[in-house]
Order: sequence, then structure tokens, then C-alpha cells
Amino acid sequence: MDPIDLLLYEHSALRVLKFEWESGYQRIGFKNINDFVINHHARVEDLYVFPKIKVSNPDDADLAKNIDRISADHKLIETLGNNIVKWIDNNDTDMIERRIPVYWKILAEHNMSEEKTIFYRLRSDLGSVDGIIESIKSFGINEYIKITGISSLMLEIYLSP
Repeated sequence: MDPIDLLLYEHSALRVLKFEWESGYQRIGFKNINDFVINHHARVEDLYVFPKIKVSNPDDADLAKNIDRISADHKLIETLGNNIVKWIDNNDTDMIERRIPVYWKILAEHNMSEEKTIFYRLRSDLGSVDGIIESIKSFGINEYIKITGISSLMLEIYLSP
């Protein structure tokens, strides 16, 4: 499994979800989306992919600095997402309506930054990252399929050794 391909696929799924939300169609609830972004996607990048990229590029200080900045963005996205979840729980519609578009904007820009500055350079350098498979299983295969739209067959291929 190529971990960059899977992360890029997840970015595409998030772009589709952003479009759906902006169009007024919310196939997946915000809490589930935030859970996916924080507890699977960003976690995989921070724990498995980014460290491997740094190790495979030990002399590229600019890349390491950019990875650290992008990783720090995950905390910003997590904080905003968790606040939105609280506002949802408290039925604070004013804050929900004002902040969900900001969440989507920040997330989309963040993902595009990863694609432009990191992922495009690393198509086959990383090999397999087994932690991604474990993260998908931990997150829940059915929920992962629901959020990403990945087919069961495609996921089976990715999960196969």
C-alpha cells in the first residue's frame, strides 16, 4: 500500500464532503467528520508518515520545518473542530453557522498545502506504513467506508499485505 496515495484519496473525500456541506447536503455529520480528521487522518500523518518523511530526507531542513508547521496546523484544526462539536452539543446555532465554514476553509487550505509542499515529492519513497491499516481498523472500517466513499474491494486491496 502506498500511504501517500491513501492520504491523497482521503483529501479528495474531504473535498467532496466540504462541497456537500457548502451545498446544504450533510451526508455525514460534523462530529463524525471531525473524529475522522483528528483521530485517523491527522494522526496517521503525525505518527507514521511525517516521521518517515523526515528520516528519509535528513538533509532537507526546509522540508522538516514545513512538516512541523503542517503538523502544528493539526492542533488548530482539532481545537476548532472540538469547539464546533461543543457548540453543536449546546445548540449554539450562531457559532455553528459562523465557524463551520471557517473549519472547511482551513482544512481545505491545510490539505492543499500538504499536497503542494510534501506529498507530491514522495510518491514511492515511503513504502508501506502498517500503522495506517491499524488506524483504519481502530477508527472503524464501516465508518471509514462511509466517510471516504472507498469501495469495500478497494479497501480490501489496500488492507492486503
